[in-house]
Amino acid sequence: VRQLEQARQRGAGDIFGQPAASLAAMEAMSLSYMAQQQQHAQLLNQHRMAAQILAQRQAEAAALAALGYQAGRRAPPPAAQQELWLEQQRLEQQRLEQQRLDQQRLEQQKQQRQAQLQKQLQLQQLQQQQQQQKQQQQQQQQAGKEDKESCPTSGWQYIDPKGVVQGPFQSFEMRLWHGLGFLQPDLPLRCDPADSFVELQKLFPPPSVPFESYPRRVPANGQAS
Repeated sequence: VRQLEQARQRGAGDIFGQPAASLAAMEAMSLSYMAQQQQHAQLLNQHRMAAQILAQRQAEAAALAALGYQAGRRAPPPAAQQELWLEQQRLEQQRLEQQRLDQQRLEQQKQQRQAQLQKQLQLQQLQQQQQQQKQQQQQQQQAGKEDKESCPTSGWQYIDPKGVVQGPFQSFEMRLWHGLGFLQPDLPLRCDPADSFVELQKLFPPPSVPFESYPRRVPANGQAS
């Protein structure tokens, strides 16, 4: 560049063995080279600034991590919004704690309902068992009574289809007529004038044998014996 400037001042026609006509081209090349150098210097400055900013941010991130900030959250400025951030953190902790307590209370209520249902089911099962035992005892008592007592041999009466009371008859007669099919299951019968008339099928329910087993007598007060 210095040589080009000197040649321009002298008006020389030959520089470095080049004709004077190429002077303008060489000057243009020099200017282009200077522009490239300036651009390179600007890029270096930008890289240095970017490196400084990156180092500063890394230092800030390390300082925030040391203070216990959670990753991924936008950290507030160290001084201006520190109290606001702490208040938000406190409210968040309260919300989470309340949510945990609500969940725990719902779980306890669910367990209590399940326990109540279980108790009710057990009570129902116990009542059913007691009812079954009572029925079995009654059946056993009735069977024992029927085994101990024989069928009445006399005093048998029935109501014919016209509504007329027939009898009294002996048990062997009733047994004979039943064997011949004369006595229908719904025929009203009784073996004592103090009893109520009861259908044959109810008077001798299975597995009792009609006119051999003891009948299910129903006194006039309506309570079966």
